[in-house]
Amino acid sequence: MARRTQRQQRRRMTTAAAGRQQQQPDPYAVLQVSRGASRRQIRAAYIERIKLLHPDVSLSGEDSTPAAAALNTAYDRLMAGFGTNSREDSDEEGEDPLDVFDLPEAEPNELFVNPFACYNVSPLQWRELQEAAKEAEAARRDPWSSLQQQGVQCSEGAFVYLSPRQLAIVCEELERAATAMDSTSLDAAAFFVSDCLGRARMANNRMPSRSGSWG
Repeated sequence: MARRTQRQQRRRMTTAAAGRQQQQPDPYAVLQVSRGASRRQIRAAYIERIKLLHPDVSLSGEDSTPAAAALNTAYDRLMAGFGTNSREDSDEEGEDPLDVFDLPEAEPNELFVNPFACYNVSPLQWRELQEAAKEAEAARRDPWSSLQQQGVQCSEGAFVYLSPRQLAIVCEELERAATAMDSTSLDAAAFFVSDCLGRARMANNRMPSRSGSWG
């Protein structure tokens, strides 16, 4: 009797799990990408659609929170399928240049300050942030404290060491956003930079530390 009850409970749990899975929308349909899409294509589709939900772009006046949540969930599900350090991201144009954030081409010795994780300063001043941080580092001072003394508040997660190619890609995106000079481009850049830095933190074997020494 007890075994029969256990089997019935397992069947109900399996049926409920299958029902929940069926209720989730197809992430490929949400992002409008093919099932063979690469990470680059998925990322581009996500950025393009999330930008359309920005209040400065959307004219519907409707709450875009549910749509944005659906896009975020779909993006996370598809990107999780590639895994860390995956090389399964090639298409007609060849290898995705953003793979360098999973497998750096050189030692990550370039200190970068994420301008979107700093306060009392415009993200458009990202060059000044980098110069101030590098100047402090060269003088063997804590860049976090040095920027704080200049009135700039940064989260500790704002600092990350990048490889030369990683740094070049991030700076190129920030240059593009600074040239566009609109909030939509800045929002897209914030997402792009955060995504790249998150991957770099996992792949690069060097993290800034404020305990005793820097670097």
